[in-house]
Amino acid sequence: VIAVITMTLGNTVALMQDNLKRLFAYSSIAHAGYLMVGITAAFRDDISQLNSGYLGAQAAIFYLAAYAVMTLGAFGVIIALSTPERPVETVDDLAGLGRTHPAAALAMAVCLFSLAGVPPLAGFLGKYQIFAAALSAGEVRDTRLFQVLTVIGVLNAAIGAYYYLRIVV
Repeated sequence: VIAVITMTLGNTVALMQDNLKRLFAYSSIAHAGYLMVGITAAFRDDISQLNSGYLGAQAAIFYLAAYAVMTLGAFGVIIALSTPERPVETVDDLAGLGRTHPAAALAMAVCLFSLAGVPPLAGFLGKYQIFAAALSAGEVRDTRLFQVLTVIGVLNAAIGAYYYLRIVV
């Protein structure tokens, strides 16, 4: 329940943001929700699943590492582009970045595509592992709950993809 609330609240509020720092702050709440899905799966993992490759703890650690690199990369581009005369604070401040700073635009696009979960980037692999771990963690009596959790997570990932791809556009 906490994972669902965290993902949904973070993505919903991030969707309404134009300020980049606030957008990334609220999206980090959503990413914490994805991590909670992995942690929930980790606490339900069965020792017989060790060969499945989709253990919740491993998925959460991979996702956390990938998310950290992606977020640091996006903030690194924002910091590199900001000057005292022209701070980069809003989505509109990045307009035309592909023409003025193509390398920075490429780096930002890769980070945002990965945060959005576009295959084959690390963000996609992390989300895939999180959701696969959730699907494989449920026992017979709570399989339906993990399926619902996964569907809600995928829907939230689609909402997140929208606001990340909006920045790229």
